[in-house]
Amino acid sequence: MQTIYTNKELALQRAKEAMGKSFGDINQIIIDRGGKDGLSNTKGGLGNILQEGWFNIPANSFAEADLEEAGLEIKVTGYKPDVRHGGFKAKERLVCNIINYETESLDDFYQSSFWQKNKSILLFAYQYQIGVHRSEYTIVDAQLIDLSSPEFADDLQVIQDDWRIITDKIRKGRAHQLSESDTRFLGACTKGANSSSLRKQLYSTEWAMQRAYSLKIQYLSVILKQRFELSDASLAI
Repeated sequence: MQTIYTNKELALQRAKEAMGKSFGDINQIIIDRGGKDGLSNTKGGLGNILQEGWFNIPANSFAEADLEEAGLEIKVTGYKPDVRHGGFKAKERLVCNIINYETESLDDFYQSSFWQKNKSILLFAYQYQIGVHRSEYTIVDAQLIDLSSPEFADDLQVIQDDWRIITDKIRKGRAHQLSESDTRFLGACTKGANSSSLRKQLYSTEWAMQRAYSLKIQYLSVILKQRFELSDASLAI
């Protein structure tokens, strides 16, 4: 029987119960239910394994948040030692959702596809280690990243400014000139296997690289350091 997570507190409680479990453990739940092995495809997302195995919700590409009733998007990030500054840092940017240059809201941030899907994120963290199979990655912590809450007010102002920079280029028919270096917290990263991953844009005849909204690695690293319980012991290589 599928549990309906009607609020953020219930969803976070369930997420915390996954701490100490490996992605192999959670993937086995999917297999035991008769589902497809989520680790058999090297490009399959760890978030999909959590969504399907731990929350019993089929993986999808809907515009709505993964846990729709609670308004939460499920995301996973790895972290690794920060050799330069000490402690740890995010392994990579957190990719959020594809930008559709033809349909994206360009005037109202709160109607944008980014905000509709990612304003509240249930974020899981695992320690990334070179040479370790991803089935052995263990969930170290899970936290609610609610960008709509007062504690994120300052961050949200920067994110909104970044969004305006991105959408201003789209509005001017310059989606093909988007660059992650344009912004601070919210990026527009390339999303696709190669240069053939192109999309039409509404205000220009020139095709643009497919891109996705993403939380940039520097900002994600700050979130991990400030809001996650990641012990120094877990950083041993």
